[in-house]
Amino acid sequence: MLTLDAGCGNKYKGDAGYNIAIPTNKPKLKQVRRERFLTSKVIIFSGIDGSGKSTHARIFGHRLKSNGLSVKYVYMRGLGRIFISLPFLALCRLLKITKVHRLKGGIRVSEYRFYAYKPLRLLWPLIQLVDSMIYTLILILLSQHFYDVIIFDRSSIDTLVDIIADTRLPIETGILQKLFLSLLPRNSIVIILDINEEIALTRKRDILGKSYLSVRRRIYLKLAELYHWHVISTNGSFETSIHSIESIISRM
Repeated sequence: MLTLDAGCGNKYKGDAGYNIAIPTNKPKLKQVRRERFLTSKVIIFSGIDGSGKSTHARIFGHRLKSNGLSVKYVYMRGLGRIFISLPFLALCRLLKITKVHRLKGGIRVSEYRFYAYKPLRLLWPLIQLVDSMIYTLILILLSQHFYDVIIFDRSSIDTLVDIIADTRLPIETGILQKLFLSLLPRNSIVIILDINEEIALTRKRDILGKSYLSVRRRIYLKLAELYHWHVISTNGSFETSIHSIESIISRM
């Protein structure tokens, strides 16, 4: 199995509030495990805001590097909106379709109310799909040839969840799901990090509220059930959740 060393080295302050020691020594992987692991070159961390995606993705990537693998970490937040979506969202703001909330500390967060406009409920998923196809081609298909492992902090799964939440489309929308999930590389290891909404709110300040998280959490868990993805609770300690992730990887 992949060795997760408990020795202490550099300190890393995670986005979700963890304060974690990064090991500096380099344990070795058994060759048979290394070969089996490399049949799945992509690990995807998804989940609601505050679940610890960035923290787990970065630290786990570091530990894989310690085992001699070449690893690329890709932070996907916002990348699915940098082509067609960006000018479209700017137009929605001008037309008052997008509502901007000011939270404590002056943090501004946008609420996309596409559910209130039938044409946008159909148009927004298509725009997001085109953008997702573009960044998938650039960041995933090309990168696979240069690294042993690619770790994605968010993916088209998270884009799909936001679309379902913002448009209030049924979770069982078959064709929409198939198109977005077809962008995931084959043999990807999908890990959904699940956390209680109350805990998540204490870790992140740029969240609209509990209902915002609850809607998305329900969608993540339903999709995980439909597609048999791994669900890891991050309500407890980092060491517990990272050990669960290690167990999943070691069985692959």
